[in-house]
Amino acid sequence: MIIPRVLIVDDDPHIRFEISEFIKFEFEDIILDEAETNAGVIELFARDKYRIVISDVMLPDISGLDLICQLHEKDPLIEMIVITGKSNDLKAEEKDLISKIPPDRFSFLRKPFDNDELFFLISKSLEKTKLEMENRALLENNLKHAEVGEMINGIAHDLKGFLSAVQLIAGDKIKFILQNMDVLQEKPRMLQGCDDIVEITDTAFEFIESILAIERINSCEGAVDVMELIKKSIMPLQYEMIQKGVKLNLSEQITPLMVYGNNQVIRVIMNLLKNAIEELKDKKNAFIDLSVKELEKQVLITIKDNGPGMKKNILEKLRKGVQFSSKGCFGNGLGITGAHKILKKIDGNLFINSSPGKGAEFIISLKACSSK
Repeated sequence: MIIPRVLIVDDDPHIRFEISEFIKFEFEDIILDEAETNAGVIELFARDKYRIVISDVMLPDISGLDLICQLHEKDPLIEMIVITGKSNDLKAEEKDLISKIPPDRFSFLRKPFDNDELFFLISKSLEKTKLEMENRALLENNLKHAEVGEMINGIAHDLKGFLSAVQLIAGDKIKFILQNMDVLQEKPRMLQGCDDIVEITDTAFEFIESILAIERINSCEGAVDVMELIKKSIMPLQYEMIQKGVKLNLSEQITPLMVYGNNQVIRVIMNLLKNAIEELKDKKNAFIDLSVKELEKQVLITIKDNGPGMKKNILEKLRKGVQFSSKGCFGNGLGITGAHKILKKIDGNLFINSSPGKGAEFIISLKACSSK
């Protein structure tokens, strides 16, 4: 249930009490708070979010009109009821003060007022407020479902990559070996093929586990050797690289570099590699350089290719987080926007450098840690 918060602001405790008791008697499902000064209002707003403010026009440390203008700047959707003892029209400066506030966002309640007037104004404000809160909650819920759906679609796409790698191994190695079992020297190839399948399927099962426990992908699973993440990312793609004639140059780190990461980092690396492979599929002497280094408590994973590169407008869109599709790249699987989201959740980042004809460079920044 969505319950709006209402704030009563008046330096007279008797008036605050009367208004508070009236609201409690006439309305249900409302949270009430009180303040007697502008300083008290600021303190309360720092802690809670109020949807309706009922304020006297005369306060010890500020004008009630100044107050509603300040509150409107903080949140344009706040409903405000201003209590005033003035019987005449507003002065020119007062009109100018509230001219920027939409008239449907505040009402004047002139003293002496009766309960019917107060009831009408609060009812009108509550009706509008509850509708807006419900719409906002619905929108946030839809956005959450959309994000989860995008994440699951990306993982499903990655799982297809794992299965494709298994198919390639079975077709390229094991099928050939089974057809030539009398050739003893083929035994190491068969054993290696079996080991590859086991390793790929183990990683795939880890991804399935992340689907079954979606909330865990938002947190870091602890310290892990960055080369372990990289090798798990490369394994499902190595046969695709062989088929498409793409050479991978991996600069292995002798001394372990520990980072705060999780299985989703593997997804990021995999998708950046898949994007590079796709761009390189028609190029002769195609290669991808993958290197790791530590810099100022950050571990940097650099993926660089000698592909066609990106035009300036495309690069700017990617840097701004705009999802972009070019020959299928960045349009399938995780995508650059999704990679940014995953890395941000574990205090990481993604940097992109590219220019036409000079390939593309992606740098993943992860938080370094001292021990496993």
